Amino acid sequence: VVAVAVLCSFFTAFTGGSGVTILALGGLLLPLLSQAGFEQRRGISIELGFAWLDLTQADGARQRVGLIDMPGHERFVRRMISGTSGIDAVLLCVAMFRPEKNQRELVELAAALPATGDWQLWLAGDGPARAACERLVARRQLAARVKFLGFHRDPTPLYRAADVAVHASRSESLSNFLIEAQAHGLPAVVYHAQGIAECFVPGVTGWVVPPGDRAAWIARLAPLLADPARRQACAAPARQHARQQFDAPRQVRAYLDLFTRLVGPAPAP
Repeated sequence: VVAVAVLCSFFTAFTGGSGVTILALGGLLLPLLSQAGFEQRRGISIELGFAWLDLTQADGARQRVGLIDMPGHERFVRRMISGTSGIDAVLLCVAMFRPEKNQRELVELAAALPATGDWQLWLAGDGPARAACERLVARRQLAARVKFLGFHRDPTPLYRAADVAVHASRSESLSNFLIEAQAHGLPAVVYHAQGIAECFVPGVTGWVVPPGDRAAWIARLAPLLADPARRQACAAPARQHARQQFDAPRQVRAYLDLFTRLVGPAPAP
């Protein structure tokens, strides 16, 4: 937040107060801008690309902000979120904060990880269970390790900046988060739930452990935390699995085939 405020002040002075241009990274910095004393008043939705927003500062001063997204900005994302010059490994979960998504368990797992090593857990999303998770992080004194990123319409920059997808949901039909993580080449370490294992290649691009078995979860995660080469080795097969299994045309054909089996072939004309 301080970095954003300084960045805004610098560019405002540089442009004579007429405006400020910053990296928005697909909307990633908007929550940070809000915390730094800016509030969105009007403008257009932020997607990958370029947009102008009219913002009003807390003291009433107006700023015109140019928002752009650039490829290859993973290190910048890490620096802005972590507050450091870089971290060795980012664990990512993108999900609504609802009780069944069980982000509390991810916080407890983070508390059980070795204190050594430069890693962080990023929790993206919002919902009714978030406040309780934030209180748990405070009680466990994990503020330097666990970051709450809020809702992101497009979490692509987070996937690009992360290293491992983590999930402890109690109930799923099919996890969009894990499919998206695989599409971005992230290995996964998850608790078992219905519809989880089909999101990746078990034992190759993802590892499933029994719910509540923290020792097994940490044992599966440890090699990925310690070895960037091992994480990288998962990337290509993860992307391939996501493309092959969850390609939209393939899914449409699969549904049509299912409907045909259920109702029988169409009668001949």
